[in-house]
Amino acid sequence: MPADSPLESRVRSHLARLASRGLLRTPKPPSGIDLSSNDYLCLSRDPRIRAALVAGIERDGVGSTGSRLLRGERDVFREVEARFASFKRTDRALYLSSGYLANLAVLTAYAESDDVIVSDERNHASLIDGTRLSRARTVVCPHNDRDRPSRLLAETPCSGVRFVVVESLYSMDGDMAPLADYLAICRAHGATR
Repeated sequence: MPADSPLESRVRSHLARLASRGLLRTPKPPSGIDLSSNDYLCLSRDPRIRAALVAGIERDGVGSTGSRLLRGERDVFREVEARFASFKRTDRALYLSSGYLANLAVLTAYAESDDVIVSDERNHASLIDGTRLSRARTVVCPHNDRDRPSRLLAETPCSGVRFVVVESLYSMDGDMAPLADYLAICRAHGATR
């Protein structure tokens, strides 16, 4: 981009504001005790998993080369999903490459524009993005409120399906949702959970 473009000026201005507030960050390799990643069980360093990944790369190559519908399907994907479905005692399972994509996929696949989603105010960004992309009407309720979801479901006009979207364990706060209460609320209002 040209040095004098409006976008260049905007970016420099934003960076200057961040720097003046001490908020500029430079990525660094991890060190010390891990209290902030998604590798809670330290599986990224497990020698058995590393060996299995190397064997998989030698057998199948690196990457799926595209979406599963076009050229990315691999036997190993179906095998993993079948084993997990068996473990969970369900007919089928679908693996996605991240929890973020899983949340986007579920919400955009099921919720539609005539639906209503009651969403906890502390839901993960992936759930918030999923509700936005679904085009359903989203109503935000206070965190872990045991009463407001019921009122919102009753008061919010809906010609489609009603959903209640919460996390079971809020990883940033460490608290858990009152799932039994929410299940009762969903049943009382015919909402999907």
